[in-house]
Amino acid sequence: MNLAPSYFSSLFKKTMNEGVISYINRKKIQLALELLNVRDYSLLELCEEVGIVNVGYFCKLFKEYTGDTPKQYRIKMTRYESK
Repeated sequence: MNLAPSYFSSLFKKTMNEGVISYINRKKIQLALELLNVRDYSLLELCEEVGIVNVGYFCKLFKEYTGDTPKQYRIKMTRYESK
């Protein structure tokens, strides 16, 4: 594209109404949610699948985007599926 990173970032934010990193992180958490709906991945497996190396950072992002920790989300899913 031959754009300076800062210029690309500003164009992206203007077009998408969110920053590049925020967009990528949101997509990673969406993928994690989809994966959790398929099977019960461990935290380490989820991190590997979505490309986040640090489990603590993954849990922080997960809670930031969903309002729940991965464990809380699994508990909610289990209760919902048993109804």
